[in-house]
Amino acid sequence: MVGCLVGMARAEEIQDAVPIPAVEILRAAFDNLYDRDTTSDIELIIRNSAGNERRREFESASKRIDGRLRSIGRLVWPPHLRGMSLMVVENEDRSTDSFVYLPSLNRVRRIARAQRDEPFLGSDLTYEDFERRWVEDYHVDSARDDRVHGESVHVIYGRPIERVGYQFVEFVVAKKDSVLLETRYIKREGEAPFRVVRALRESMLESDGHILPTHILVRNESRNTTTEVRFRNLRVNPEIRDRIFTVGHLERNRPLPEVKEQGVN
Repeated sequence: MVGCLVGMARAEEIQDAVPIPAVEILRAAFDNLYDRDTTSDIELIIRNSAGNERRREFESASKRIDGRLRSIGRLVWPPHLRGMSLMVVENEDRSTDSFVYLPSLNRVRRIARAQRDEPFLGSDLTYEDFERRWVEDYHVDSARDDRVHGESVHVIYGRPIERVGYQFVEFVVAKKDSVLLETRYIKREGEAPFRVVRALRESMLESDGHILPTHILVRNESRNTTTEVRFRNLRVNPEIRDRIFTVGHLERNRPLPEVKEQGVN
């Protein structure tokens, strides 16, 4: 009996020591980040290589409809761009359709898939950054342990299945709570990342079972530029009407009252 109990205890120790597969670590990080509805006001501060700044402000909302994520953002500043809107719609096969409403032309334009890695409004964000990510979109090659910004992390190395503007990506996931702290984009094996997206731990919001960034820094090393992203009045899983996530709503250029009415500090 004693030997049996000892054997059971050792089996539990071995089970506890078995590392979690990299794909499951990444899945938990994506679930935390994307499996929620939100409304927020977003500020972009775009800095060029000389340190000069431009500011963009949006009202935004995202919602899961029939299990698929839809997002919309509408510019409210500066005045000459006011009303310009971006909507991203996830399809059943996990592909996405992106649409831009241009007030100057009073029309909606579809963003081609080939434009996913292009800069958004001259910032260091790309159109791909507004899409939901799935572990199935990557060949997850490996994971290693590291410490980043004082935290113990998993660094997960993957290759995108679909052709995009980079060859490899490193996802830095916090061990303690599966928060995605950094995403590093690499063009060729052995090269340093040319673009890094970092979520600042000290500005994260914990709400309704999710830990979400409210302050993100994006640095493009190849251009020596940065973009600061701040989320204000962020609400998690509020009531949002489906109707705002339609091309018709974009074409009517109506405000997003759901964002303004429900936003709280």
